[in-house]
Amino acid sequence: VLYVGHLPKDFEEIDLRRFLSQFGKVYNCRVARKIETGKTKGFAFVRFGDDEVTQIACETLHGYFLEKQRLVCQVRPAHPGMFFDTDKMIDKRQKKLALETKQRNNNLANSDKLKAITSKLVTREMKKRERLAALGVDYDFP
Repeated sequence: VLYVGHLPKDFEEIDLRRFLSQFGKVYNCRVARKIETGKTKGFAFVRFGDDEVTQIACETLHGYFLEKQRLVCQVRPAHPGMFFDTDKMIDKRQKKLALETKQRNNNLANSDKLKAITSKLVTREMKKRERLAALGVDYDFP
């Protein structure tokens, strides 16, 4: 498997696959992404059909300038979890965030829940003030 580092931030899997297809058939290609945002982390893993092709691509691309970025390439051993579908994880995370936002808005719209949340916050604040006073810290916060 070929590790390609220092990729430009706007470089997608399709672009990388097209770029590397000049060396040979690309079987798998995965650009690492942040789960929370889906933005690229700046590196990728690529699997070619042959080890020889992988070595040639590594030697050719190491130090190659791509959109003002100098690529770093290494040949690494593959492991089973290297090529998985990050889109599913990103979609799952976005759905979870949307559900949390919806629940938060529902809680704020419901006056009973809002009172319960406020009372919890006030009791936590009082406990913090008591702990600070017990430590001898004279600190007042709004």
